[in-house]
Amino acid sequence: MKGVIFNHFDAELQRIQTIQPTNLDGLEVYSGRALCLSEPSDVIQLDPKLKSNWEWIINHYSQIGLSHTTQVVWENNFEILNDFPSHEISVFIFSPEINKVRENARWLKIVERMNSKNQFLERCGKIGIPTPKTWFFSNKDETVKCQFPYPVYLKAATSVSGLGVARCMNRHDVELQLSTMSEGDFQIQEEIREAVFLNLTYAICDGKLKKIASTRQILNGFSHNGNMFPSGITDPWCLTDPIAEHLLRKGMLGMFGFDVAVTPFGCFAIECNPRFNGSVYPAIIAQKLGINNWFATNISTKVDSLNNVCLGQIEYNENTGKGIVIVNWGAVACNKIGFLISANNNEEQQWYKKELEKVLS
Repeated sequence: MKGVIFNHFDAELQRIQTIQPTNLDGLEVYSGRALCLSEPSDVIQLDPKLKSNWEWIINHYSQIGLSHTTQVVWENNFEILNDFPSHEISVFIFSPEINKVRENARWLKIVERMNSKNQFLERCGKIGIPTPKTWFFSNKDETVKCQFPYPVYLKAATSVSGLGVARCMNRHDVELQLSTMSEGDFQIQEEIREAVFLNLTYAICDGKLKKIASTRQILNGFSHNGNMFPSGITDPWCLTDPIAEHLLRKGMLGMFGFDVAVTPFGCFAIECNPRFNGSVYPAIIAQKLGINNWFATNISTKVDSLNNVCLGQIEYNENTGKGIVIVNWGAVACNKIGFLISANNNEEQQWYKKELEKVLS
């Protein structure tokens, strides 16, 4: 059986940074979270900056019974993929940089189309999938003659993790936000009231669609700050299945997902993530460990190394099915850690979170 080589460095965010300037220093250490997706026969690329925490994380995963590879290539360039021609690839997003190494024109084309919020919503309209009222623009001057039902959201057509999204209460807000944006396609979208936001994730395996998970999004303003499972509401797979099948027909591979708003008045597709998103990593851990109730998020910490961290009684325990699993371990170098909590209810989850904060203080 062929192995997989995991390369989860995010060239896409580096490119978006030129469109929406922000501080993304240290982004390469986020590639470490792909370790939880792997199996022993696989290979993973990791930035050399992660070496110092390697022994800690593999001991943690061994302790909790999470399978993973120990075959590591300590390089962060995409050309390394050429050294493993018989391996399948798992990349954060199939970008032009990856295409230069593993050419797949159809995969690249559908990723680039669906990575545009404008093109995604236009495709949904053609298929008949409900979306919020949205105005599409390619030039800032085009908004002058338009009237909007405030509040509205101004969104760059290409963005991730809430970058390039602003809530506008009036025309002045729109003009102010436009003045800070670089040129490029954007949209203005009506606010969806009384909404619960979900992420519905798919994978394409052997030419077929596979549903991975429907998780409830935890938001910090407009930014993704975690997920919880189960979502607590009926999962609207029927909304996204038609557009997922469209992606399959057009050559999409690997993981992808959709952001969806569920309201008392109906469900609406918001955007496509034609790539791995933050919910995938804890969702796969949960499936591998048989966890049915979890909460995953990130916390900031003064700690910049895991080597002096002892989880002790709060570490995930296979026998009780409760505890902490560290997901985004490489981010500790940037004083941040992503983790999953397995517990029966919100009260237990918050207890584990507070105990982890004590450990990391």
